[in-house]
Amino acid sequence: MQQNIRLGLAIFGPPVFFGVFVEASYYYALQKDRLPYQVMPEWLWYFILILCLVIGDIAVYRHPFRRKLTRNLVTIIYLGIMACVLLAVHLYVACSNGDCL
Repeated sequence: MQQNIRLGLAIFGPPVFFGVFVEASYYYALQKDRLPYQVMPEWLWYFILILCLVIGDIAVYRHPFRRKLTRNLVTIIYLGIMACVLLAVHLYVACSNGDCL
């Protein structure tokens, strides 16, 4: 049961946390009539992105897979898919705040 909760947090936690961070950043920046990249340092965005990926990746890696190869492959695949999901979350929140590319 605990493993399923951990996997659920690995799947839903990073996108929700990153989406809340991006939305809060846009809210804060737009009140000053600027974009988030002009108000906040860029390294903070990369830090939050990597933090979301690493925390989710650790949760997936700690899942008790039968084979070590399976664990490693699922962990690598998770990183690729979650990076794309976080990019999509960022684009969605940015476009909903009028900052479409």
